[in-house]
Amino acid sequence: MPRCNIGLVALLAAAVLAEGRSLAEEVDWRCRNADVELRCGDGRCQVAPEHTPGAFSLSHSGAVSLCLYTGCWETEAHVLVRGDETISIQAHGVPFSTSENPGLIVDLGATIDVSRRIAVVSVIDFVLPMLCEAVPPA
Repeated sequence: MPRCNIGLVALLAAAVLAEGRSLAEEVDWRCRNADVELRCGDGRCQVAPEHTPGAFSLSHSGAVSLCLYTGCWETEAHVLVRGDETISIQAHGVPFSTSENPGLIVDLGATIDVSRRIAVVSVIDFVLPMLCEAVPPA
């Protein structure tokens, strides 16, 4: 099973560094996409003909959840960048909540554009654009 390109997410994260306490540090993020699912592989990306809504969340402490289809990938993520404009995370070896299938243990990466309130999440061959909202920590 293909793995997501964590290197691309890390490269994007390394390009954007910020100092000080920011909105990105003080809130949790909840992101959704009910409109489109992209799949990338074999040198091209395509809009999937059928899809289910996806949900991604990132807590201020680094807990991450990505839910697609019948379950979720949930773990503590490694925060690569937490700046005023960008948050980038990665997580390795994340199991799927409803299956012990080793093929569903994945690496995932995500970048949130804080000011535009959008995220791009990458897992397996999915590349998922999402609309986000910042919410006070629970």
